[in-house]
Amino acid sequence: MCTKNYSRETLFLIGLTLNIISSVILVSSIILCGIQYKYVNINWIKTYLFHNLSSYELSYCIIYIFVCILGFIVFIKKLECKIMQKIYIIYGILSFIYSIIVCSICFISNPSIIKDNDERCESAKFKGILKDFNITEIIFYNVNKILCSNICPCPEGGKMNFQKCPYEEALSDFIDQEYESFDQNNFISYWSEIEKKFHCVGLCKTFSFSSEDEDNNINKFLFSDSNEKDIKYGCIYPFSNWMSKMIISFNCLVIINLILLAFCLYLAFALLFDKIY
Repeated sequence: MCTKNYSRETLFLIGLTLNIISSVILVSSIILCGIQYKYVNINWIKTYLFHNLSSYELSYCIIYIFVCILGFIVFIKKLECKIMQKIYIIYGILSFIYSIIVCSICFISNPSIIKDNDERCESAKFKGILKDFNITEIIFYNVNKILCSNICPCPEGGKMNFQKCPYEEALSDFIDQEYESFDQNNFISYWSEIEKKFHCVGLCKTFSFSSEDEDNNINKFLFSDSNEKDIKYGCIYPFSNWMSKMIISFNCLVIINLILLAFCLYLAFALLFDKIY
């Protein structure tokens, strides 16, 4: 688009229109960020490569709010000001660069699972934000064996979860041997939300390590209040599919706003240097 073919009023109108569209997309991004925040906020262990994805998404939304505010100031004709145009251009360029970074992080964080013939997750290859998620599989089996056992009996007809039991025995081995930064309270809270949302339990398959211990098969919720006994699948596949859709959708909105911001910066340069008809 050659700005010399347009009047000053037309450029202001085009810029304002693009900024309105960008603001609507930003609102959609904020909604998506809010919906997926507690699921991508993996704060129970600090070794995951992408545990800060939620912070990147939230910071992008906050930064872009100011981009839109500055855009309205710059592209409203009555508020025309060269200083504000310069501020908008500088801040817009920096925001553009940061948006590319967030976009790249979202792209490589997109969860995926390479399925195999193993009935558990021991040899499954998790990618993106789910990288090395299978290190937690032992926890689910240990918790399942303790819940509704002699150590932690379940009340008849009542709701039960692992939070009501002493859980050091189930988690201490994992914490001591694998990761000192493991936060068991955050993990329990995190997985409780996943169980409730996806109506699932465990990671991949719903049975215990030992084929001889059939009575201890995972067939009940572990961390959420429910006495349901007929759960047929693990959490990782429905959770992965849902999270992938959320991250891809957010990333697409970021890309659209990047394109719109590029056009807005182009118009701002034209206005600043009077490259118009």
